[in-house]
Amino acid sequence: MARLIKWLVGLVVIAGIIYLGLVAVTGSQMRSIAEDQLETYNAQSPEAEVNISWHETGFWRSVGEVRLVTPMEGETLDVVHSIELRHGALRAGISGEVTGLLGDVALNDMLFADQPIRLDGRIGLGGVRLTYAVPALNFTHYLDEDLGERYTAAPFEIDVVLREHEQHTQFEIEWIEMRSAEDGATDTMRFENLAGTSQSRLNKDDRQFDHAQTSFSVGQVVFGLPAQGQSNDVTIRIDGFHNETEMTRDNGDVEIHNRLTVDAYDVYGVEGELTAIMQMGPVPYTSFQALQEDIEDPAVFNAFLHDLQQHDSRLVIETLDLTMGQMGDLRASGEFWLRNDIDFNQGFTAAAAGDFLAGRMEIEDLPLLILMPLSGMISGELPWTLELNEGDLLINGEPLNLPQM
Repeated sequence: MARLIKWLVGLVVIAGIIYLGLVAVTGSQMRSIAEDQLETYNAQSPEAEVNISWHETGFWRSVGEVRLVTPMEGETLDVVHSIELRHGALRAGISGEVTGLLGDVALNDMLFADQPIRLDGRIGLGGVRLTYAVPALNFTHYLDEDLGERYTAAPFEIDVVLREHEQHTQFEIEWIEMRSAEDGATDTMRFENLAGTSQSRLNKDDRQFDHAQTSFSVGQVVFGLPAQGQSNDVTIRIDGFHNETEMTRDNGDVEIHNRLTVDAYDVYGVEGELTAIMQMGPVPYTSFQALQEDIEDPAVFNAFLHDLQQHDSRLVIETLDLTMGQMGDLRASGEFWLRNDIDFNQGFTAAAAGDFLAGRMEIEDLPLLILMPLSGMISGELPWTLELNEGDLLINGEPLNLPQM
């Protein structure tokens, strides 16, 4: 019995030594993993300056902060993550807070009554898992002394998973409401059951996405909710809004697929549903990335259009199906591309889509509100072929001469 106890004590001592040894190396390993994940983020978001600094690197914990600085329309958005790593055996717990400044404005004070966004999670050899707890939103934006909009939202959480070659994000928000700050206002818009997900598979060489899929849905949108004690009707209602986008990068080009559906809507008494399925490509990834970095620069945008033109990129509308109750339906499909007779590198500016697009659409059905005035100007019954050709609009090969205003 005494020998067994000695063996057990010895095993406990050895296990303790191993555990302490693992904890001793965990701190530097977890800090290194955190820094690698930031490098990956920075590679995908070059418009933001990202850095991490460590204030304490002890045996049991590491304390530091991550700062993201992004220029925004003449101001600077400065977001600070204060983080604490609690070292374990080859993994660490993470906790901290997120605060932000937009110029001289403290965003947490303005949006969340001075409450921070709290983060909690863990980091290990398999990557990083974080949960951001966002407090209730209560913010009033005044356009002038008398006119303002009040924004409120339920508290919610954002889950983030970062692995070596994968990134996942998801969130769910119970409701968001926007209403006039004026007492007794009835022009209220409310969103219920919002949800979003994002999944990316990253390239091993440049850490950019090879495949990305995002989805966003809203259970219900209503406009015109009655103020307390009043009974005015809802004027706009949308049920089951869902949008899903998939992007694939191959050989330096990006293909984009998008599907938008609305299960049901009622807009001032007009009821129906919507399905729109589109794809676009090939889009040169270098131009796509440059546009993301500086979308407000006209020269960058024109260079993006030039590259799309040279790659013969197409916007294909596979399905456009909009029902409008007794007013009729809109059903169409087609494709559009950039005009070949325009040099987009010469400071091109557009006033309308026809200034830079060419293409065609096959129109199978139109709502009566549109069909009746056009039927007197167009020979032939539906389906119609609509064409954009060097700025001219043709239907069934005939110019559409609209009345001059």
